[in-house]
Amino acid sequence: LLLLSYLNMSKTTQWIMIRDFGFSQTEVMEARRQPVPNFTRAHSGGVECWRARHLMNTATRRRALDLKNGATRRRALDLKNGATRRRALDLKNGATRRRALDLKNGATRRRALDLKNGATRRRALDLKNGATRRRALDLKNGATRRRALDLKNGATRRRALDLKNTATRRRALDLMNTATRRRALDLKNTATRRRALDLKNTATRRRALDLKNTATRRRALDLKNTATRRRALDLKNTATQ
Repeated sequence: LLLLSYLNMSKTTQWIMIRDFGFSQTEVMEARRQPVPNFTRAHSGGVECWRARHLMNTATRRRALDLKNGATRRRALDLKNGATRRRALDLKNGATRRRALDLKNGATRRRALDLKNGATRRRALDLKNGATRRRALDLKNGATRRRALDLKNGATRRRALDLKNTATRRRALDLMNTATRRRALDLKNTATRRRALDLKNTATRRRALDLKNTATRRRALDLKNTATRRRALDLKNTATQ
């Protein structure tokens, strides 16, 4: 009867029986290969039959039942469903999770969002799209460009047209091919271009790059990666642990 019930047991229970009750894997395989009545008659009165009766009727069977239905199972169920599980659920759903959610969605996240979308971002956007960009655009499209356009299309062009279309055309041709052309080219390609390039590529670019990549980026990165990360890591790894 024990062998019949043993063969119908689950794999886990069979492993417990083999481990705790002394059955070997060879005995199990032999019992499975032979019919149960022949196996019982062949071993009637032997050690195996005595051991089966002993396991079936004595304290060892009670131990097996205890492991299946009794105190040990209650302890396993307690670990699964009781105080330990409540503690795990408390860590998952309770005060610790609320604190973690506070760090994610509460004051710390608001501070991080403020650093990302608030005053610091407004300052960065102001540096990118505001006053500094307006100054750069003014240098590119504003006063400097107007001055360059004035030199190209305004008074100088009027003077050139006057030189081209009037009696001074002969003088203009002389000026075009001699000293005046040299002076015009010098003014166009030397001093004016040097001043425009200096304004565009030197002082303004240095100031824009310094404002964009030095002080503001250092402050933003310090605020984002130092204080906030330190506080978040302290709250996550100290209090939670």
